[in-house]
Amino acid sequence: MRKFTLLAFFLTVFVGCHFSKSPIERTIVIHESSQIKGILCDPGSSSTAVLLIGGSGPVDLDYTVEGVSLYAELAESLKESSIASLRLEKGEGFPFKTIHEEWLEDIAYGLNYLKKRYERVILLGHSLSAIILPVFEDEADGLILLAGAVSEVEEIYAQQLMKNADEHEKKQIQNELEMILSLEEDHGFSWLGIPESWWLSLDQLHLKECLESMKKPVLVLAAGEDKQMDADEYHAYQKILEHHPEAEFEIVENVNHFFINEKKNHLDESFKEKVVSWILKQSSGIMKERGAGNEKSNFNCGR
Repeated sequence: MRKFTLLAFFLTVFVGCHFSKSPIERTIVIHESSQIKGILCDPGSSSTAVLLIGGSGPVDLDYTVEGVSLYAELAESLKESSIASLRLEKGEGFPFKTIHEEWLEDIAYGLNYLKKRYERVILLGHSLSAIILPVFEDEADGLILLAGAVSEVEEIYAQQLMKNADEHEKKQIQNELEMILSLEEDHGFSWLGIPESWWLSLDQLHLKECLESMKKPVLVLAAGEDKQMDADEYHAYQKILEHHPEAEFEIVENVNHFFINEKKNHLDESFKEKVVSWILKQSSGIMKERGAGNEKSNFNCGR
């Protein structure tokens, strides 16, 4: 099995606030040199924290989509159950040259920050970040994958494009997809406005191997009215993780890809309840020993 080694530069973290026993929610800088920002929501008595990671494209601190501040709402629900959270602002530079620049480095810094301060750290990702989070399994105590996928990201994007394409356009998309999937080196061109180097860096993660080798607790949630991710992706998760003793799966009905209840224009209440309930269950379990703050982390997906 192939192994992927991610050099995560877990450096000294700059903190823009002092901790106390009282609840706080404020913007902090989690990595001084790159000025990566996050919003820490700490109820004051939590031993568990959740790192909230958004999807593809530009993402603000609240992960605002369709006028709904998804992660601000979720952070509030977590705080009410004495669970801390950190939501990240994606660094500048879109379109990013690599997946490392887009998310991996920020996730590594966020993990390092939380692991120094909390007993348990849960990773929660949506869409693209749900797809890549298994790379970080060894650094977290559990994963929550929202509207993710098992298929190649290139294939998912192509399927989305084909939904509203005519026959000529579908053939062109298919040809472009085959070209991207066959890449072995960077020739300097882009697809869908995303540079070739980004697609190459994504392929080097060997994401399916990471998923297949998972051992930490994982919650997979799919959206019942998702028009962006095919239902087959949810069933593929079930198939790959069918022998995982701590994998749980559920479809949240009447919500779109972002788990928004469109009738109420808010993050769905039942979705929030499922997430909070699962985290509380993990928090009550036995804590496994693990290190914190490693300057070099090896993510062995080929166990």
